[in-house]
Amino acid sequence: MTQVNLKTVKGIQEVSLESFRFLTKARILLKFVGFNSKEAVEQFRGALVTIPDTQLYPLADDQFYLFQLEGCEVLTQAGERLGYVQEVLSLPVHDILLVKESKAAKKEYLIPFLKRLFPKIEIGAKKLYVVQDESW
Repeated sequence: MTQVNLKTVKGIQEVSLESFRFLTKARILLKFVGFNSKEAVEQFRGALVTIPDTQLYPLADDQFYLFQLEGCEVLTQAGERLGYVQEVLSLPVHDILLVKESKAAKKEYLIPFLKRLFPKIEIGAKKLYVVQDESW
């Protein structure tokens, strides 16, 4: 049995996943232990489903999960701080990083997350180094 976290506007609740099946490529039907009716799980409609870090598949040293980019400091190759990754936008062509100086800051950057633009990534140090060019 796998533990999952369900994040709603009311908070986060940890539940046990009993089973799942894919309805489409983008939709999954989940069955939770102890929730045996449609009405019982209605409170979780639209919830963000996450798993504890301890249940993540181990990756090689040079690999990372996209969610680990959030909160990383973004620096130019010259060392100038642009801000922090606020969100990773997964789009059909490639992922985009939303980078802001702070949560309250108005200035933001939308930077394509491409290998040629991010030649150095230090996930352990929470730092990304970006090549500045006209594409963003």
